[in-house]
Amino acid sequence: MLIGAHRGDRVHYPENTLLALKKAVEAGASFVEFDIQLTRDAVPVMLHDATLSRTGNIDACILDLPLVEAIKQSVGEPLRFGERFQDIRISSLKEVLLAFQGMPQISLFIEIKQESIAHFGVKTIVDKILPLLELAGTTPCVMISDNRSALQAFKRHTIPIGWVIRDLHHPTVDAMIRLMPDWVIINHLRLPDQFALLRPYRWMCYEVNEIALARRLYLRGIDAIETGDPARINADKVFSDNHSPWEK
Repeated sequence: MLIGAHRGDRVHYPENTLLALKKAVEAGASFVEFDIQLTRDAVPVMLHDATLSRTGNIDACILDLPLVEAIKQSVGEPLRFGERFQDIRISSLKEVLLAFQGMPQISLFIEIKQESIAHFGVKTIVDKILPLLELAGTTPCVMISDNRSALQAFKRHTIPIGWVIRDLHHPTVDAMIRLMPDWVIINHLRLPDQFALLRPYRWMCYEVNEIALARRLYLRGIDAIETGDPARINADKVFSDNHSPWEK
């Protein structure tokens, strides 16, 4: 089972920052998941919420800020960390891809958030993100979202996709069969105990921060988990074979 980082090593560092992503890989994460919103001038940046109130403690919306203003904004999560990370700024998707360029052993799971899809439309999202993916070089990239239209658009360009689902009712399963994603991603709390994992899809659960839970999911046949604390999960002997590409 692959151990990945949900918004980076977010237990110890501000989420969706280059610092959190790099620290996650150093802690043994096999992949990192992060979120993308678009600025007013349609530049993809790494951010979960459309607003900056939670991670930046300011009253602003990323959809209203041009890139030149967005990259000045602190995302050090002062409500959690005080002033410790106040100098950390929003990173563009371009910066992230360049930072992880040429790392074939680390996959990037890039989640497009619905606020930006609704604001700009699928075509703009694809047009702005697709050319940037080439910057990753040999680093595998998977586009993920709960928006099937966006995923279908990336799939037409032969980009691997992961569908973030909210439940496993029959309509969801039917839609899954039509979409045929590479990955199906679900909150572990919404995975029914008796549900038989459908194949050939690969299954990922989030957010898994307890070793006992990680082991249970492993025994169920889950292919990957997202955690906010990759060092803790990788400390368990069952998962300790992951290594950082930056280890000497």
